[in-house]
Amino acid sequence: MTDHDVQVLADFRSEVPLPDAETAERIRRHAMRPPARAPRRLVPFYLRRPRLGIVVAAALVVVGGSLAAVGELPWWQNGAPPVDPQSVATIARDNLPANVDISRARTVAQVGNAALVAVPLNKTGYCLIPSLGGRANLGGGCEYQLSDRTVSLARPAPAAWIVYGRITDPRAANLDLGAFSVPLKSGGFFLAHVPEGQWSGLNEQANLGRILDTNGATLETGCVNWGPSPTNDETGSRRVPLWRRSTGPCRPQPTFGPPRVDLDSARKLVELTLATEFSIWKDGTVVALWQAPADHGLVCTYVGAASPAPSGTANELPSGPGRCGRTADESAPSADRPFGGVSFSVGGGGLVTGSIGARSGVVKVELESAAGTIELPLGGGWFMGQLPGGGEAGQLPPGGPFTLIAYNADGKEVGRRSLEQIRKAATPPSG
Repeated sequence: MTDHDVQVLADFRSEVPLPDAETAERIRRHAMRPPARAPRRLVPFYLRRPRLGIVVAAALVVVGGSLAAVGELPWWQNGAPPVDPQSVATIARDNLPANVDISRARTVAQVGNAALVAVPLNKTGYCLIPSLGGRANLGGGCEYQLSDRTVSLARPAPAAWIVYGRITDPRAANLDLGAFSVPLKSGGFFLAHVPEGQWSGLNEQANLGRILDTNGATLETGCVNWGPSPTNDETGSRRVPLWRRSTGPCRPQPTFGPPRVDLDSARKLVELTLATEFSIWKDGTVVALWQAPADHGLVCTYVGAASPAPSGTANELPSGPGRCGRTADESAPSADRPFGGVSFSVGGGGLVTGSIGARSGVVKVELESAAGTIELPLGGGWFMGQLPGGGEAGQLPPGGPFTLIAYNADGKEVGRRSLEQIRKAATPPSG
C-alpha cells in the first residue's frame, strides 16, 4: 500500500467559542454583513464518525418558529426533556462519543409525532437524535465543533421523508428550502416532514435555498440537495447532506449507498483492551478488529465491540473506524515491506491498526515512544494498539515520536513506520 492509501482517522474536536446573547443581539440590531465562517472540512469516508441507522415517517410540514438565537445558549437549560429518554440513553451509549453529556439531552424541535433531541458534546459540539412516535430509535450523529448540520432522510417502507438539523448563525430565523420554508427553533435547530405531494417533484433534485434573518433578509445562499424520495428504488436507508453553501448553479449531488455488510460472516482478527476512552467506548472496554464480506466484492475491516459477535446484515459499517476495499489484504506486505495499511486516529487515545500479511514473516509488532516500547496484540495478519491520552484535538498526543517496529521469528527487526511521517504524507498541504 502506498502512502496515498494510508488512512489517518482524525478526531476533529476543536472548540470554537459561542457568541453570547449580548453579542448576538448587537449583530442583529446593526444588521451587519454575515461574518466569514471557516470553511467546513471535507472529511473523506475513512475519517468520518460512523453513520447510524435512519427511520422516519410521513406528515405535513408544520414546525412552530422562533428566533434561532444561538447566542442565547446554553440551549439545554430551558429545553424540554428528551422524548423516550431510555432509548436516547441507549443510542448515546452505543453510538455516540463516550464524552457526550447525556444528562443535558433536550428536545429542541417537535412536529406531529416526530421530535429532535440534541445533546451537548465538549464545549461547543453537539449530537442530534431524531425520534418518531415517541421512540428515539432513529440513530444519531454529531458535530465536534460549532458548525451547521443539515440532514435529509428518506425511507421506502414505511414511506417517509424528513429534514432536520441546525443552523448556527445567531441571526438566522428561517431556512428557505425552495419547496417550503422551515422556521428555526431556539439554538438554530429545525425539524420538518417533506409533504408527500412534493415527493415526485423533489426526487433527486436540487434547487437554490436561503438562510433568512427575522426581517426576511438573505444571510446566505446555498444549494438544497434533496436526494432520492421514498418512492425511489435507490432510496435504501441513508441520510443525505441537505444544505451546501453555494452562489452558483445547483446540481443534484450523487448519493452513493454504503455497501451491505454480511455481519453473519464476520471474523474477529485481534482484540485490545482500551486504556482510555475512545469514540463510543469507555476505558476498560475490550474492542476488536473485525473483517466481513460485503456486496460488490468488497471486504470491510472495522473496529467494534469484541462481544457479542455481530450478526445480520448492515447497510454500513456498524460501529467504529474502518474501511471497505476490493480485497482483504490490498497492500500484500512482503519480507522487504512488512507493513501493509497503517491507520490511526489523530488525538489522545486514538487507535492504531494495520496489516502485516502472511508473506511478511512478521511475528511481533511494537509501538515505540518516548515512554518506552510496548508490544501490540497481533492476530489474523493484523495488529491493533492505542496511543496515550491527552493532547490537543487533531494532533498526535504528547509522548512522541511514535514508531511501529516489526520483528521476524528470529527477533530481527524487519521494518519500521513513523506515525508522524505517515500523517504528514496523508495530510493535504494547506493553502
